[in-house]
Amino acid sequence: MKLIFMRHGEVSDNVEQIFSSDNLSCSLLTKHGTKQVRQTAKKLGKIDKVYYSPIFRAVQTANLIKEKIPNVEFVSEDRITEINYGIYNQQKNDPMLNEVRERQKDGDFFIRFGRYGENKFEIYNRLLSFIKDLEEKNFNNNSILIISHGSIIAFLMRILNIRSNHLRKGDFICINDVDFNEVNKTRLHFEEAVRDVIKQREKVVSIVNNDNLKSYLFSIAGNYYNDINFDESVLTELCQGFNDKLTLVSSNTNIDNSLNGNIICVCIFRNFIDFFQKWIFHYNELGVTKFALINCGSPKEINIIKKFANSFDVDIDFWLWSGMFSCNKECAIKQRIIDFYGKNNWYLLVDSDELFIFPNFKEGKIYNYVSELESRQTYITKSLMIDVYPKGNILVKNNIDDWKYIDKDGYCRESKFDKIPRYYGGMRSRVFGIKSSIQKISLFKYTGKEFIANDHFLFPYILNNAPLRHILLHYKFQPGFLNFYKALVDEKIHWNDSSEYRKYLKLIEKSNKIDLFNDEISVEINYDKIFDILK
Repeated sequence: MKLIFMRHGEVSDNVEQIFSSDNLSCSLLTKHGTKQVRQTAKKLGKIDKVYYSPIFRAVQTANLIKEKIPNVEFVSEDRITEINYGIYNQQKNDPMLNEVRERQKDGDFFIRFGRYGENKFEIYNRLLSFIKDLEEKNFNNNSILIISHGSIIAFLMRILNIRSNHLRKGDFICINDVDFNEVNKTRLHFEEAVRDVIKQREKVVSIVNNDNLKSYLFSIAGNYYNDINFDESVLTELCQGFNDKLTLVSSNTNIDNSLNGNIICVCIFRNFIDFFQKWIFHYNELGVTKFALINCGSPKEINIIKKFANSFDVDIDFWLWSGMFSCNKECAIKQRIIDFYGKNNWYLLVDSDELFIFPNFKEGKIYNYVSELESRQTYITKSLMIDVYPKGNILVKNNIDDWKYIDKDGYCRESKFDKIPRYYGGMRSRVFGIKSSIQKISLFKYTGKEFIANDHFLFPYILNNAPLRHILLHYKFQPGFLNFYKALVDEKIHWNDSSEYRKYLKLIEKSNKIDLFNDEISVEINYDKIFDILK
């Protein structure tokens, strides 16, 4: 079999040295790029079949080639798409990527492009799968044209042990009598690398004291060694969280919780005092009476909140988490809490800036709603986080009642690495250009088989295929938020070294004023219509 590797023609992103991983904002062929492809088309010779990347620049290239060979089968192939460059997508070439490439050359299969982009292991896996199908499905075809991207073609040729210079835009190379046996050598090399990584991760898990929790973590170490959600640093922090000191400092069991269907609201808090009254009033109105509140800041905050809580007919257990906060350790703490209260309870996992609502919540209590879910044998539910904000400069707004607007649309769904739907968008994407996950498993019945290993998902991942049923009203920018966010940036304890908070501050400091309201997309919260967003 003869393989012809062709790189797409020149696009403006190439000229400007910008990485472009997807079709959302990629550029198209330049006039020069179109000319390159048409000149190449004259030189290709006989072609029996064409595979091409679904990225627009490759699609354009394929369409130009098709003008010359209209009767040949053309197949769009996702597995030969461009590398996912993570945070470097739509950015100019970054020296950090050179470090990634050098480490890849030295045998590191698991370092990712752009922190949350692809790694060599993922790239090779999809290309190995493609080559296998290529060999099996095309035994009657003598000449196959593959239209893809420079780096992907380089990876394909390395897998086949073919030495060649990096292809120029619009250029091609012919390989006669391809030896597909070279692919098996690559597979064996990968299998060895995977075994080494699993051993390393299992060593990290071994520090956990609780044997039951170890079984979950060993499963993650063995089955999700390459998952962006469970890389080595995440797993390490999870394990540390299971060993941090967690103390029940105050318990109130005077309230009869028999009517609430054993629903326990779990919340980790810090800097919670100003919002607590609105927060506890909301959940008390929903019918929640049992709370497990975990303080990770100053113990003095517990005493202040206690005073507020005494005016409500609720049962609150206060816990003190004596350890350095991180988002991953937070998940470990939540898991320890639900294990403490036990199986067959319903757990409402919310943050201290989130108000959970369900359809028709104004007319019914949450324990009745949970009973309805049980009757349908629905035990895992998913919520969409919707940011709530005021109208006008948030830096001078002091009344939380002004926080009454949301984005009516601009939310999107995406399935990528793990095929589980993820949701993005909303105000933070619109204003700050942030692509944060805005779905959470917030209400579920704990059977002992579920595991909180990520702030937005449960483990095993298949559980997260639940449809969106609920909304979390997210009060991200509350009165007086600025100083707290400056502290979070200095501490670097939130996701990706508090990079999201850095973006907030950068935009705020640029103008010293920020209005999140937009005349075209902002609407006042309407509880009769808000769930239409989920449709």
